[in-house]
Amino acid sequence: MLVNFGAIFTALLLSVLVLVYDQESKLKDMSGLKAVDPLYNAKKDLLKQLYYNICFSIVSSILLVGLCFVHSILYKVVSVFEFSGGVVKIDYARYVLTPLVIFVTANLMLTIIMIVKRMHAMLTIQ
Repeated sequence: MLVNFGAIFTALLLSVLVLVYDQESKLKDMSGLKAVDPLYNAKKDLLKQLYYNICFSIVSSILLVGLCFVHSILYKVVSVFEFSGGVVKIDYARYVLTPLVIFVTANLMLTIIMIVKRMHAMLTIQ
């Protein structure tokens, strides 16, 4: 399910990235109107932050898909380390990859909420 989530959001975020790039190019074309538009610098900063948020979310989505793939491969792999006092068993999928997947998923969701907030601000600024 997380692989589908990551793949779908990667595609959607790429289309939003194109929208932001288009808005930024329109803003650059209107650079002669800086004196007329008091929000020019705020719009420019908002588009820059939105661009970086979207790029970070795309990378996070790709990382999430990769972590889920590795998790499915290492699902039943347990490493056993023997030393003089006993044996230590490590289940990589449960104790290493699952927390990483949860962290990346939570981080991705929070970043998507930031993107939605900034897109709302971008579309409602007059």
